[in-house]
Amino acid sequence: MTAKKKKATLQVRQIKSGIGFNEDQKATLKALGLGKIGRIRELPDNAAVRGMLAKIPHLLSVEGEGDKATRRRRGKNDETTRTQARSGRAQERPARRPGSRLGPRENLGAW
Repeated sequence: MTAKKKKATLQVRQIKSGIGFNEDQKATLKALGLGKIGRIRELPDNAAVRGMLAKIPHLLSVEGEGDKATRRRRGKNDETTRTQARSGRAQERPARRPGSRLGPRENLGAW
């Protein structure tokens, strides 16, 4: 008897809704077998799947994978920066208005 190789898989979780994004991004979610927030799928680790994951990294989280290309990046509104998170010195940032380029709330002036 020959030993069967365990094929590499990626565990993918949907963390954000496809509402408000392009139709092709919604179609990519559906092709991956996702559609509702919190759903998890185990997908084969191949170039086609990695290409789809690279197309919508803002909607997904790849769990159990150490590859830099598929890990979810921290957004600009997250509380910690990457270097702080890696070094273990995570500190809270001042509150910001989501989606704005303005600085901390105390600098808003007459807002």
